[in-house]
Amino acid sequence: MKAKVATVEKIWLSPAEAKKYLGCSRDLLARLRSESKISFSAISENYFIYDKRSIDRYLEKNLIKAVV
Repeated sequence: MKAKVATVEKIWLSPAEAKKYLGCSRDLLARLRSESKISFSAISENYFIYDKRSIDRYLEKNLIKAVV
């Protein structure tokens, strides 16, 4: 009998993952970071990882609903 492994939701995204998730450029990601629009953690002086929950909150906050 094989043991089942639970799927764990990813909380932190690499820069490439964050850009893909947002569909944005490196420059926009850096601007969102520098303007404190999304949360991040500095792994080193030049490498940051991004909080996926913070990105989701940013997207929800900036949602423009369609008028039907």
